[in-house]
Amino acid sequence: MGAKVELRWTPPQDDGGRKDVVYRVTCEQCLPESGECRPCEASVRYSEPPDVLTRTSVTVSDLEPHMNYTFAVEARNGVSDLVASRSFRTASVSINQTEPPKVKLEGRSTTSLSVSWSIPPPQQSRVWKYEVTYRKKGDSNSYNVRRTEGFSVTLDDLAPDTTYLVQVQALTQEGQGAGSKVHEFQTLSSEGSGNLAVIGGVAVGVVFLLVLVGIGFFIHRRRKSLRTRQSSEDVYFSKSEQLKPLKTYVDPHTYEDPNQAVLKFTTEIHPSCVTRQKVIGAGEFGEVYKGTLKASGKKEVPVAIKTLKAGYTEKQRVDFLSEASIMGQFSHHNIIRLEGVVSKYKPMMIIAEYMENGALDKFLRVRMRAVAGRELRRWA
Repeated sequence: MGAKVELRWTPPQDDGGRKDVVYRVTCEQCLPESGECRPCEASVRYSEPPDVLTRTSVTVSDLEPHMNYTFAVEARNGVSDLVASRSFRTASVSINQTEPPKVKLEGRSTTSLSVSWSIPPPQQSRVWKYEVTYRKKGDSNSYNVRRTEGFSVTLDDLAPDTTYLVQVQALTQEGQGAGSKVHEFQTLSSEGSGNLAVIGGVAVGVVFLLVLVGIGFFIHRRRKSLRTRQSSEDVYFSKSEQLKPLKTYVDPHTYEDPNQAVLKFTTEIHPSCVTRQKVIGAGEFGEVYKGTLKASGKKEVPVAIKTLKAGYTEKQRVDFLSEASIMGQFSHHNIIRLEGVVSKYKPMMIIAEYMENGALDKFLRVRMRAVAGRELRRWA
């Protein structure tokens, strides 16, 4: 849709006593460079038929950008054709703005939106850049601006499951062109971002369940072992290492400051040693990544990186640190090993051993026919 103008005029001072006065509007368009003029094209639209206007105004639309227009308004009545001379007034209008870009969504993810736009080819040579303005819906206090010479852009670092208002405007030598209408585009939710995120989320849940089962199994075996050692004979004949007391589990929530529990039971890792490679799921606190850990003097190892999302509450921070403190108190081959935490920088991260074979339920679904029942009972 092109530009639009509204023409207004006053009635003739002397209508000759006639009541059948109507108005005729004619249009010419002229090229700015050559000054060559011609009648306006049929694509120009009027709000009313321009030959028999009864009112003293009319709206003209679909005018081409970067074009000069001359409009002539003539008052007529039933005897105008009998008069040789014509009386009319003209008005000239210059249309400098480009046509608003037509914007569409090309793709989206949990943290990005890819948009493209188009304008008529004759106008493209006058545009030197495009300005893309976007902000969260409902947030009128802040916005972001991207400029590009192309016809598409990918907006990164966005929040999942969030609606953004996007507008594209052409920049020309004459100034800013007409802006597109404001579009509403929404990023994907973490739950609906694809099979990888779903599988990763299931894997995280299963891993956490395995940790709890492993902890329970470990404590049960140790308690059973202690009861066996405390029989009447074993008190006198047990070896010294058999009499070592069971390690006491400490609930991190008993600490007034959760940072003290983290300091006691975990190892602080500098974020420069951690590289996040790809998202494998979304947990209670934020996204879970596969990445690598390169500690000083050690070789690089694959790890799972659990992050604390931005905008967390104090309770979420305490629960996040408590989870790290719980994992840090256990060291057993059946339990996921905690490598360390990043608690002094943002985002906070829990760095744990990466399970290459994925979640147990997925492993069993894929290999159920290949695994014998006896083998399953042995695992159980």
